[in-house]
Amino acid sequence: MGDIQQVTGDLVENLKKKIFPTVKIGTKPSYNKYHLSLTQESEAMPMAVGVIETLGFPCVLAAADAMVKSAAVTIVYYGIAESGRLIVAVRGHVAEVNRAVEAGIASGEQVYGGQVITYYIVPNPPENVETILPIHFTKKSEPFRMF
Repeated sequence: MGDIQQVTGDLVENLKKKIFPTVKIGTKPSYNKYHLSLTQESEAMPMAVGVIETLGFPCVLAAADAMVKSAAVTIVYYGIAESGRLIVAVRGHVAEVNRAVEAGIASGEQVYGGQVITYYIVPNPPENVETILPIHFTKKSEPFRMF
C-alpha cells in the first residue's frame, strides 16, 4: 500500500511527458485585440524584425500603436534617426511582422502631415545582426513579449 504514492507520481510524470511535451511550465495566454496565443517560442516559426522610419513623432506613434494592435509583435527599439526622422522596430514571427508593418504603414500615412519614409522586414536575421543591431529583446520589452 505504501507504493501507491510512487505509482501515482510515476503516472503523473508520464502523463506530463506524453500529453504536454511542448507546453512550457508557466506559459500563459496573452491577449492582443487581434491575436490570442500561448506565449511560447516555436522553433518551427522563424523570428523576424520589421522597421518603419517616419517623419515626426505623431506618425511613429500611430505606426507603433497600429503594429502592436494588429499582430502579435513586440516593440524592441525606438529611436531618432536624423532630420526629425524616427524609427520603430518590432520582433515576432514572420507572418505577424508582415501584418504589423502593413498596419503601421497604413496608420502612419493617415496622420495629418505624417509621412512614412521607408520600411524594411528581415525575415530571419542572422545571429551576428542580432548581436550588433539593437533588435534583441531587452528587460524593458520582456513584459510585453507576445511569443
